Amino acid sequence: MKLLDFGIALTGHSTGLTRAGYLLGSLNYMSPEQVNGGKATPRSDIYSVGVTLYELLTGKLPITGTSTYQIMLGHMNQIPTPPHEIAPQVPVALSAAVMRALEKDPEHRFATAEEFLRDLQLASATPGQDVAPVMPAHGPATALTMPYTPAARPPAVSTEQKPSSASGFESLPLEELRRKLAVYIGPVAKFVVKKLAAQHTDLDTIYREAAKQIPSDSDRAAFLRSKGR
Repeated sequence: MKLLDFGIALTGHSTGLTRAGYLLGSLNYMSPEQVNGGKATPRSDIYSVGVTLYELLTGKLPITGTSTYQIMLGHMNQIPTPPHEIAPQVPVALSAAVMRALEKDPEHRFATAEEFLRDLQLASATPGQDVAPVMPAHGPATALTMPYTPAARPPAVSTEQKPSSASGFESLPLEELRRKLAVYIGPVAKFVVKKLAAQHTDLDTIYREAAKQIPSDSDRAAFLRSKGR
């Protein structure tokens, strides 16, 4: 797969490819701040990637219109339908990651491409929820593959007690952990906990590994303290 157009590309030496009163780029993939005549930033590129992923997952653009003016207004004001509501095979966590990339306010998007990629990888690491590519209605087929590789279980250790079976995720310890983790990382917490439960048999270890997904040191410490409550 080749990506040929992100609306605008930025380099570390860029002095500003947009300025007030001017538009430069492909309108369907441009961020609200670019449409509004503001300067493009790395978070503008995250928005453009979000548009591309939305199109790959649903076969539709998140913002459409019958005129340039309608498309511009849509980018600035219209909240797209989440991908999983259009294509039910799309995992909710993956849909949520794409919607975060499409936030109107750049400060509400992912701070970096690495952060965006991490959420996409976590969202794709759920058994039975591989994402099937969709052909955009107005273009050639494009393959998006996010394969799931089951995590290997460690050998059974008689001194540890597994907190949950594969079919018993809703048991109290892990469900409580999921709720606490979701405070800091959102809906993707469910998939993080499921994956960790498949890799570790000790609840303390699962808490420690889950805490690594929380970016803030203070939030991470608060999450770990919550285990004893």
